[in-house]
Amino acid sequence: MKKPARKRKYYSNASEFMKSIGMPIIIGVLSLLIMITIRFQLFNRFNHKPRSKLNVEYPVRDELKDVLNNLFTSNGLSFRFNKSSKSGAEFWKVFVPKNIPIPSLHLMIKDSINPIGAKIISARSRPLESSVLLEIGYQDSVMIRLNLSYLDQNKNEGGLIAIIIDDFGDRWNSFVESFLDLKADITVSIIPGRSKSSTVARKLKNKNCEIMVHLPMEPLDPTIKIDDFTICTNMTTAQIRNIIKRSLRQIPGASGINNHMGSKVTAHRATMERLMQEIKSTGLYFVDSRTTPRTVAYRVARSMGVPCAKRDIFLDVENDKESIRKMLQELALRARKNGFAIGIGHLRKNTLEVFREEIPRLQAKGYQFVRVSRLVN
Repeated sequence: MKKPARKRKYYSNASEFMKSIGMPIIIGVLSLLIMITIRFQLFNRFNHKPRSKLNVEYPVRDELKDVLNNLFTSNGLSFRFNKSSKSGAEFWKVFVPKNIPIPSLHLMIKDSINPIGAKIISARSRPLESSVLLEIGYQDSVMIRLNLSYLDQNKNEGGLIAIIIDDFGDRWNSFVESFLDLKADITVSIIPGRSKSSTVARKLKNKNCEIMVHLPMEPLDPTIKIDDFTICTNMTTAQIRNIIKRSLRQIPGASGINNHMGSKVTAHRATMERLMQEIKSTGLYFVDSRTTPRTVAYRVARSMGVPCAKRDIFLDVENDKESIRKMLQELALRARKNGFAIGIGHLRKNTLEVFREEIPRLQAKGYQFVRVSRLVN
């Protein structure tokens, strides 16, 4: 029996045709195109090799090298540089004569590279080498590392010791002046607002002694009398700024600041942040006397970019010679172990007499007594 012929279907318009036949095909084609696109993008992501960053940076680095080369040559500085490290940065060793302060050269470098858009990305002090390491480049890309170090710097076997003598400002006489006859660099800290603060500051500065502001700060003990030069936790930024300005007028030529008392203030982060903001604006360094184990002063100073250091040992908490001698020896041991150490003493007869006896002995063992500014970072 013959099968009947299939009836041919006719479509009245294109829309009807697309619905019955064309739409499934179009959907399939689109799906295929999407899959191809995704695979192409994945291939590019995992197989594309970007253009070498170093190749892009070479012309810029050459310009930076030319600027630095001209600066050092014109100032009579000798230098040498090594090949690039794995990161692409070059290392330069710059030898600085004693008559050029490294901080001044630091500023000269900054001023010379600014016009070409370069900057000093970081600066780190290296007290043991009496040098400063600068990282220079563009944006966050370090291209050159500069090690600025003094010429003929003999390595110190014993370690570096900085001693700060606190509580100057009440008198000026032969006893006070005797601390300058120790044949060793010491740093003197003067309390502002005392009867002889300005006189002592001028006389010490004339004798080429490094001086600091021994800035009073609020203690935990409420019975201790404070004056109008004392930083307190309830002060505004404007009040702190006013005290700093008045203190510096009292003690002209100060290089830094350390705290007098301050067990309450130095543990109060908000006050320390306000204080460090003002100290930073003066360009002075800060030494945390660490009058409380809860102090945050040094950490806040570092986080805010203030040149700073912290006390290692109080030398004369007990005012007898044997105790002071023991503490000075402990300071020396710490300097030998860590390379440097900072001690704080006070304007006392026993302290002076022990220093007269022990400092020459320590110097003979290879220890070097330096200004505290040498050890801030």
